[in-house]
Amino acid sequence: MSYLMLDQNDIGFINGSLSHIHNLKVLNISANKLQSLSGLFQNMTKLTVLNISDNYVQNVKGDEFYHTNGIEKLDLSRNLLLNIPAKLFVNLEILTELRLDSNNITVISNKAFSKCTKLSHLYLSKNSLENISLLELHSNKLIYLDITNNKLTELPTGYNESTGTCYSYFNLQTLNASRNKIESFQARCFHSLRNLSLSFNNIEHVPVLSHLPKLNQIDLRGNRIVDLEPQNVLCSEESSLRKLDIGDNKIETIATGVFEKCTNLEILLLNNNYLRTMDAQFPVSLKVLHLSRNKFSCECALASFVDYVKLLKTDNITCSVNGNDVDIKSAGIKPCVSNTLLHVLIESLLPFASCLLLAGIISVLIFRYRYEIEVIVFYKWNIRFRCCCRKRKSEPVNHKYDAFVCFAEEDVNYVRSTLVPLLEPKFKLCIYYRDCPVGEDIAEAILDVIESRSSVSIFYAESMGDI
Repeated sequence: MSYLMLDQNDIGFINGSLSHIHNLKVLNISANKLQSLSGLFQNMTKLTVLNISDNYVQNVKGDEFYHTNGIEKLDLSRNLLLNIPAKLFVNLEILTELRLDSNNITVISNKAFSKCTKLSHLYLSKNSLENISLLELHSNKLIYLDITNNKLTELPTGYNESTGTCYSYFNLQTLNASRNKIESFQARCFHSLRNLSLSFNNIEHVPVLSHLPKLNQIDLRGNRIVDLEPQNVLCSEESSLRKLDIGDNKIETIATGVFEKCTNLEILLLNNNYLRTMDAQFPVSLKVLHLSRNKFSCECALASFVDYVKLLKTDNITCSVNGNDVDIKSAGIKPCVSNTLLHVLIESLLPFASCLLLAGIISVLIFRYRYEIEVIVFYKWNIRFRCCCRKRKSEPVNHKYDAFVCFAEEDVNYVRSTLVPLLEPKFKLCIYYRDCPVGEDIAEAILDVIESRSSVSIFYAESMGDI
């Protein structure tokens, strides 16, 4: 006999009645009332599949499977197990699938699975585990790990700090750790991960996952995430991510380039968050977008986003108008014209404003040095101009002077001793140090006396060759 099915009976005790079936390969005694496994499988050395699920087994000593080293699949789910001792599976070196889900397990010895080097599927969900961070899983065949519905605050990393190497999880493809109390996730050694579920935990920041190019699905629903950034958190250029679920969080903002490298993303679930506007750019591969139960306001800033949403398969996305939620696609949101007009005005007026500022600076300089400029211009080009705001003196009927004598300071003695005695009193000369009123601006006084001269002016200078 190779197969024996005793499931769904009322068997409460088996006392060596199966020990003589040495060739038994598959035994199913699930859904009975067994409370103990002691001595039950002592002579079943060829057993490969054993199902003891849905019984009342609470305690195990550690030697129950010592003689069944050929077991490949073992199901102990839906029992009343409290702990897993270190030696319980020590001889199950070719075990590939182990189900311990739906028990009351609080403690698993760190070495409980250390000899199960062929283990590929491990189910630990729906227990009361609080810490498995030091759990030794040395199987490089492990591809599936389910630890949902426990009380875990952290996950094992599979990383040896002393050697700086990964000893486990590098071939894991599916990790389901939802409904725990996990606050962070270190994905350093999970190189082959394809499906990751961390939903309904206490995660506040999206873990760095961009170095996992094989990752296909990420579930972060029901955490405490408030924003999505920096830009390289989720994807890299080699990313295979197709589905991302971050609904039921507290997300208020999404950085513009968060999804830039998620070039294969097809499904994005952002419903039930705190988003008020949407500036993020989505990849062209996106087909499904869920944004219902957010806090969008039907304002002009959403206009371009509404046009984009109409091209996708979406849930019932709404925005608020006067406290009432309306469908965002039919809300009639128009682009912000005022902002566009302001932008155009700024661009057109900026050159004019620059020229006006330059003219103002030049005007201030001219006003500051106006007297110096008047004298220089008059001497150089015989041009007279005055500020319109200056009070002009009345023009004389007759010329007061016949000539204004302009000379350098070095020639004052010559003018005083030779030139003036030679020409006066026949001609009335204007000498600035003698005839200009004391206290007036020197430049202004010189200009006034020059205007008071007759048609003949004498300019004399031995030292004014450069004027």
